[in-house]
Amino acid sequence: AGRAILDLACGEGIYSRAMKRVGASEVLGVDISPEMVSLAKKAEAAEPLGCKFLVGDASQLELGVEEEGRYDIVLALWLLNYAKTGEELDAMVAGAFRYLKPGGRLVGINDWPGNPLASYSLYQPYGFIKVILPIEATRESRKVL
Repeated sequence: AGRAILDLACGEGIYSRAMKRVGASEVLGVDISPEMVSLAKKAEAAEPLGCKFLVGDASQLELGVEEEGRYDIVLALWLLNYAKTGEELDAMVAGAFRYLKPGGRLVGINDWPGNPLASYSLYQPYGFIKVILPIEATRESRKVL
């Protein structure tokens, strides 16, 4: 509990708000789409949890010097797959790390959770792996927040 979370590609704020519900002290969601940020703000207005949302491009992330090194966890759920070039991917990751505290974690997912494990041999040449954690490990990971 008590972690500061930066949620990149937050969309309508589903995961941002979930992080707040499980104990994050503060959550900032950023998305490139003004429409998605509007939906996130509407959800926050309807059921206030204390999340903040703003429009921004994760590949050109500028949150201000005061935000650098501030976040315990940066979420990049469904973000990295939008990089059109290797340089854009590098910029997304560099931006995420700029706002992480030393020892913080960048957490990303770019896959449908139901994708069969057997299909991942096709993705390994591109650096993708899939790890399935036992339920106990998933429950334990909630304590990170």
